[in-house]
Amino acid sequence: MAHPTIHIGSTGPEVKLAQEALAKRGYSPGPLDGLFGPQTKKAVLRYQTDRRLPWGASGLVWPGIWLPNPVRITSRRPGRMPV
Repeated sequence: MAHPTIHIGSTGPEVKLAQEALAKRGYSPGPLDGLFGPQTKKAVLRYQTDRRLPWGASGLVWPGIWLPNPVRITSRRPGRMPV
C-alpha cells in the first residue's frame, strides 16, 4: 500500500504511524493521537534537518519517505526530491 503525503492538518492512522516512528527514533511528536499538528511538524522538521536531506527539510511526510520502516529516507535519484 502506498502511503499518502501527510502534513499540518492531516489526521488518521497514517499520521499516528508516523508519530510512532518519530517517537521511536527520539523525535517527540507530542501525543500519539493521529493529528498532525505543530508538535508533529516540529519533530518531522528536526528529523529531516538531522539527516541533511539534499532537498532540505519541509515538514511534510511524502510517499518517498514511507517504507516498511516508516520515516526512513530514500531517494530514487541522488540529490533530487522523490516524485
